[in-house]
Amino acid sequence: MRPRMGRTWRPFESLRMPSFWVIFSVLLLLAAIVTLKCLPHDFGGGTLVASLSSAWQGEFQRTPAGITASEGEAPFGLDIRVQLKRHAKYVFELATVDSPPLDLDFQALGKKSNGVRIEVPATGGESYFVRSVQWPGLSEECLLLIHAKSDRPVTISYLRVYEVAELSTKIRWLLKGLLMGAALMSILSAACLVGGKRLLIAAALFVSVLMIYVLFSHCPAGSQSGDNMWYIPTAQQLLRAGNINLSQHAELIKQRDYYGIRNAPRYGLVNFFPMGTSLLALPFVFAGKLIGLDESQLFKYTAQIWAALSVVLIFWLGVRFRLSHFLAGTVALVFGLASSHLSVHAGGLWSHNTSLLLSLIVVLLLTSDQAQCVLLAAPVAVLGYITRPDFSLLIAGSLVYVGIRHRDLTVGFLALLAVSIVPFLIWSYYFFGQWLPPYYQGGRLNWETWAQALTGQLLSPNRGLVIFNPIVILSFWGMVLAWFNHDEFHSLFRIISLVFLAFVVTLACFPHWWGGHSYGPRLYSPMLGLLTLSVVPAIHWIKKLKHDTRIAVVMLCILAIGWGGFVHFRGARAWSVYAWNVDPINVDVKPERSWDWSDMQVFR
Repeated sequence: MRPRMGRTWRPFESLRMPSFWVIFSVLLLLAAIVTLKCLPHDFGGGTLVASLSSAWQGEFQRTPAGITASEGEAPFGLDIRVQLKRHAKYVFELATVDSPPLDLDFQALGKKSNGVRIEVPATGGESYFVRSVQWPGLSEECLLLIHAKSDRPVTISYLRVYEVAELSTKIRWLLKGLLMGAALMSILSAACLVGGKRLLIAAALFVSVLMIYVLFSHCPAGSQSGDNMWYIPTAQQLLRAGNINLSQHAELIKQRDYYGIRNAPRYGLVNFFPMGTSLLALPFVFAGKLIGLDESQLFKYTAQIWAALSVVLIFWLGVRFRLSHFLAGTVALVFGLASSHLSVHAGGLWSHNTSLLLSLIVVLLLTSDQAQCVLLAAPVAVLGYITRPDFSLLIAGSLVYVGIRHRDLTVGFLALLAVSIVPFLIWSYYFFGQWLPPYYQGGRLNWETWAQALTGQLLSPNRGLVIFNPIVILSFWGMVLAWFNHDEFHSLFRIISLVFLAFVVTLACFPHWWGGHSYGPRLYSPMLGLLTLSVVPAIHWIKKLKHDTRIAVVMLCILAIGWGGFVHFRGARAWSVYAWNVDPINVDVKPERSWDWSDMQVFR
């Protein structure tokens, strides 16, 4: 009789390799989150060499430490007398109560040396971290001078200066890297586990584009300082108290002169702009709270994830519309890295990048072979309307498409639209006393400046859609071709062209046609996804051209894409182009600056 052998425990023996990596990356993700949550707040800062515990607000209020704050655009100085060691590395942490745009200027001065200056571009957020390695060029211990400039009063809660403990800093960055790496690795592993070339390419696109957005995009045009400033606070209030009342921010709202705020009869102070973006941000706000993200980080990361998801949907729909994986991926990358999607959406949470994402989801559902997916497009479209009222144009187009392609589903689609929109109407009537919130009222539209607005939005050097995104000419040609083609999706592209035309006409009725302080044609951002999809008929047309003609057209497209990449990389990275909005005069005061070819925003 053979002896009975003990069994060896092999927990992953029955798993496929991708399954193991999914489990491993999820465990790694959880471990990194728990470790980061357990670390002290100042871990990684090293030895504290100076601190300042004070808060102020108003004009020229000075503390005994020699700090001044000021009204308007005059700078205020923080003169911190710290002996900085030569060849040492320091971390400066400046935390504000609000999230104002600040220009920070750090300078180390000595008796014999001119010192070293570090300039930090204006940004919004609760904390500002500036690191200097070894203070190159200094020959002595120096005095640290910090100057800041803001366009409104600022309340600063603390300033801390650390002499860096190299090991602890590396540990914190390692943990953050593990957190991001584990999250992205789990996405790729899950795609491998499910299988399918398209899914794997889509996951790789999402991971790569998201990493580019996180690591390289500052996106000044999307900063949390304009119409989008109250989306995340509203989502936080929904999670905290189940309402959208922002009265707890009353002091901050007063400082911002009640911009973007409406006093609702039953709610109090609420965001004037549509709440759809806040609703969709709820899962991200909840997850961010678990891992300790502040408001500015939630704002940025939510926008970047949505922007990367939009790139994936462009690829997925391109393949569905009979493009090869290579061509669909190319179109998606051009959309993600060489269009206004990069300069506006890759770091800023707006209602229009929310609307863009939802419009692509609606198209994805409408073109599905499954009836339940087509019907699901109805509530998604209503959510798009709650996000932006101009989504109503796509709702009308969707209804026409269902009537043409899925006639038997028309009644059900209409019923779901009604069921989805009624709660929103009741909610609006109960809290605002009218069936639609104030933002949805059509009184803001005006035909008097229609021609000027139309030409400015399409062709002006500082706001023109064609100037900033010349590849859209191919989209326009695709829309024209859709009316002469009779392939499987010709009716969809025809409807997209009509929706876009209606959007152009409506947008030109907007008196504030230049879009305020922005970079390029921000107001066209909700249509970027549909415009990108419209190149599909044009691509099929290009493939049928004669060789020499095809080469010429492709070269023109490459030039247009190269220009778009340059323009929107500058818009994502350079704060100077955003300063164009106020220098030499505010564009809201003098909108004709949008036509100034001698002072183009992109070349600032």
